Amino acid sequence: MNQKIHLYKNRFLSFYQDHEVLVSVCIFVFGFVFDLLTLGRIDDFLNLIQQGVYLALLGALLLYEIKEKIGTANFSPRMQKFWQYQNLVVHFLFGSLLSAYTIFLLYFCFRPDLVYLYPAVSRTYDGQ
Repeated sequence: MNQKIHLYKNRFLSFYQDHEVLVSVCIFVFGFVFDLLTLGRIDDFLNLIQQGVYLALLGALLLYEIKEKIGTANFSPRMQKFWQYQNLVVHFLFGSLLSAYTIFLLYFCFRPDLVYLYPAVSRTYDGQ
């Protein structure tokens, strides 16, 4: 069983090294689809917590990547094992944070033809 796991891991790493861009794009799309399937309402507290955790993880990973580039990173042996998958985790997190809610919000915030509706909508909510 343990040998099968190592065999699949080595096959995946070999495929990843040969097709790094393709695998990164697929992981990004997987993160996007995962977010679409798992998130509920846009204002749900647990969804906001999940996105906050994703942002914190992404920030920490990017900080460690900068430290690695300038040569000040001091990784433990366990972290070094994980670090070979860092690029995939970052792409998953970016894909997950780019959800349909974000696209929906940006679409309606920057449409110039909806600017004329804002006064009408604000009057109805003010009770006038």
